[in-house]
Amino acid sequence: MTNKVSIEKKLEKLELKKSWIKERPGPNGMKLSYMDGARYITLLNEVVGFGEWDWTVGEPQFTTVEGKIKSVYIKGTLHVQNLGVTREAWGTHDIKKDDIANGIKSAETDALKRACKSLNIGLQLYSNPEARKAEKRSDLEEKIFNRLKEGIKNHEFSKADMAKVINPVTSEGVL
Repeated sequence: MTNKVSIEKKLEKLELKKSWIKERPGPNGMKLSYMDGARYITLLNEVVGFGEWDWTVGEPQFTTVEGKIKSVYIKGTLHVQNLGVTREAWGTHDIKKDDIANGIKSAETDALKRACKSLNIGLQLYSNPEARKAEKRSDLEEKIFNRLKEGIKNHEFSKADMAKVINPVTSEGVL
C-alpha cells in the first residue's frame, strides 16, 4: 500500500505528456483535447497503485425520441481506498446506428474520466483553450518563450515587447 501523502503529492504534480493527448472535432470548429480511457486507468494504477482503487457503474439510463434510444447516461463511482476518497460522476454518450453496447461503454468511460478529473487526473484537458494552447507549445516555441521570460527578468526588454511576440494578432506589432 502506498503512503497517502506521497499519492497526494503525485496527484498534485501530475502532468500529462503531449503524446497522451489526442484531439477531436468539437462544436463550432473547435478542437477538443482528450485522453483515451486506458490512459486514465494506467495513470490510476501508476499514481494510486494497482488494486488500490475500484470503479463501479450503475444501471444505464436512456433518453428516447419517438420510441428510439438516442443517448445513454451512466453514474460511476470511483473508490480510492488508500486515500479514503470516493468520487461519483455521470457519463453520457449519443447512440449511433443503434449501437447501444458501444454507447454504454463510452458513457462508462466518460464517467470514469470525469471522476478522475476531481483527483487531478486529466484536469488539464478541461482548462480554457488558451491554456491548452500553451501546454502544447513545440520545443522551439518553449525555448523562445523561456528566453523571453528570462529577458524580462533581466530587464533586456519589456513585458509589452514580449506580448507582441507571444500574441502578435492582438498586439500593435511584431518585434
